[in-house]
Formats: sequence, C-alpha cells, structure tokens
Amino acid sequence: MRAAVHDGNLDACVEHDINFHQGILKASQNDVLVRVWDTLAFDLRIRAVIGKISSEMREVVESHQPIVEALHKGRGREAGFC
Repeated sequence: MRAAVHDGNLDACVEHDINFHQGILKASQNDVLVRVWDTLAFDLRIRAVIGKISSEMREVVESHQPIVEALHKGRGREAGFC
C-alpha cells in the first residue's frame, strides 16, 4: 500500500484497503460484519472512481476552454476548428 500511495495510485490503495479489512472480518467469522463490509467495500470502490473522474475533469474543462472562448466572442467557425 505504501508504494501505491507513493505513486498516487488511488485504485491500488482502495483495493489494498478493501482486501485488508475484508481479511480481518473474515477471520472474525462474523457473517453480519462480513456482509456489512461487502456493502461498504462497494461504496469505497464507487467513491474511488468518482475521485478519479473528478480529478481528470479539470483537464477536460481546460481542453475545451478555447472552444468556449471562441463561442463567447461570437467566432463560431473558429470554435468548430478547435
């Protein structure tokens, strides 16, 4: 997990965290806790995906900025070439 954190690999961090805690719960042999954890693990995976998408969203917005500026200035033809 340290390597994943150092590399900024959010996917690997989440998978490690899920597997680590799931192993502890399975060792406890408490079926209720295992089922609750499975539900929470799904939530963690979803949050990781959302975090990944939102971090890349800035790049997408920036890449569209020339088009937005051209449209704002009334240069639709130029926007089509961006």
